[in-house]
Amino acid sequence: MSRYKKKIPEVFDNLDPEILKMRKRAACCIGFQRTGSTVAWQIGANILKKDIVKSHEASENRLIGSILYTYRDPRDVFISMKRINKEIKIDFINAKLIEIHKKMNHIKEDREVLFLKYEDYYSEPRDRIKKISSFLGFDNIICDNIVEIIHKNTSIESNIEKMNRLSNFDDIDHDFNIHGNHIGPEKGRLESWRGFDNVDFSKLRESIVFLGYSI
Repeated sequence: MSRYKKKIPEVFDNLDPEILKMRKRAACCIGFQRTGSTVAWQIGANILKKDIVKSHEASENRLIGSILYTYRDPRDVFISMKRINKEIKIDFINAKLIEIHKKMNHIKEDREVLFLKYEDYYSEPRDRIKKISSFLGFDNIICDNIVEIIHKNTSIESNIEKMNRLSNFDDIDHDFNIHGNHIGPEKGRLESWRGFDNVDFSKLRESIVFLGYSI
């Protein structure tokens, strides 16, 4: 588990005692690699002012409290993964994304799960902060000023700055769950898979459809 230490706005330290109790609620962030799980985890840690569980697997023993679940177009996931791991197989990505999404659809039947589609928030990161804040019970507390501070802490620019202090992907800033080379030159842009004509994306067809994306 990572150790999130970032200072949160002081206004949170002066809240009503009943509100402060909410900061103790359990939460976790689940999402396969390259789906925006790191930033969702950072936002949750900012809001709750504590470390929360983060996992790339939907294993029952890691799922505690409220669950933030991130997912992304399988084609972009594969291209982004390939940049980090040249040996990754497209069939593995297809099967894994289906497995996790299927588990989360089942888990949401009796658990609090917030589905965070990567494409919905890439251009509107503040909306993601507000959505997560509301889900965790802080919708009437997180003002625009707090949103801006959290955004500054968790923006892609802030994470690139942290990343650049690290030498390679095995070098990790455990306070922020950021690796060296974590973010590529495309900065996670949407539909970055287009132009990779040498990739047979038909092998991802099942996961593309299952996750609700268009072919």
